Amino acid sequence: MPETDDAAESLTDTIGVADAMRRVLAAEREADEAIARCRQECQAELESARLEAHRIIERAEQLAQAIHGRTERIATQRAAQHRADLAEQPVTVNAEVFAAAIARLAERLTGREL
Repeated sequence: MPETDDAAESLTDTIGVADAMRRVLAAEREADEAIARCRQECQAELESARLEAHRIIERAEQLAQAIHGRTERIATQRAAQHRADLAEQPVTVNAEVFAAAIARLAERLTGREL
């Protein structure tokens, strides 16, 4: 019965090969599923990061606008205060300095020395 033993051994080998192939295919399926899950997780993380970046940019723009508005209000208040302070100060004019300035202006405008 050596032929029977050979046939049984061949059948056992065939079953072993088929079993190995099933394990390889199952491992390949598991790897494909793991890769797909990893891609989904990466996409979710990427989308979360994009949303967070968008929120940060929006917040930075809001803060910049708030700072700009506050700075503008402060500058306007200080300019008004400065104008009020100047209005309260008496204006003094040195007649000689004023006359010299008028003469220089006239020379520039006419191109002639006075």
